[in-house]
Amino acid sequence: MSDATPVIQAQPIVEALQPLITTAVGALVAAIVGIILSAYNQWKARTLNESAAEQAKDEANRKLIMEAAENEAKKLVGASVTGEFANKVFTLGSPEITQAANTIIGADAKNLKTAIAASGMTQDRMESLVLGAVGDLQVRMSGPTVPPGPAVGVVA
Repeated sequence: MSDATPVIQAQPIVEALQPLITTAVGALVAAIVGIILSAYNQWKARTLNESAAEQAKDEANRKLIMEAAENEAKKLVGASVTGEFANKVFTLGSPEITQAANTIIGADAKNLKTAIAASGMTQDRMESLVLGAVGDLQVRMSGPTVPPGPAVGVVA
């Protein structure tokens, strides 16, 4: 049989130190929770900063690609021999649109190539952007359209 005397003799010491032990354990738990929350907040801030940086980069890439599409559309206006650019019908697959898209995709500008690669731009999407830029220019060139109204001085 084992002797329980040492256990009984330690009981008064444990009872005397119990408030200190409880306080120490509580402080330790609070410190651990604080460290975990601090690490989480640092991770969250870093993630948000990276996300904001990615969005800014995506926006810069989009702007660069749109500027290239608008420049190619302006070149089409300059190449228009008849001067009837505002009334010409362009569609996806039109030779002019395809050529303009190929010019942008094959551009030597490193930042434009990087933007195209980063955005995952395809030939079809590039043609759509160029076609949209051409359409915007055509609208600006044709001027505002005024719907017909009643004739002035005519009494019904």
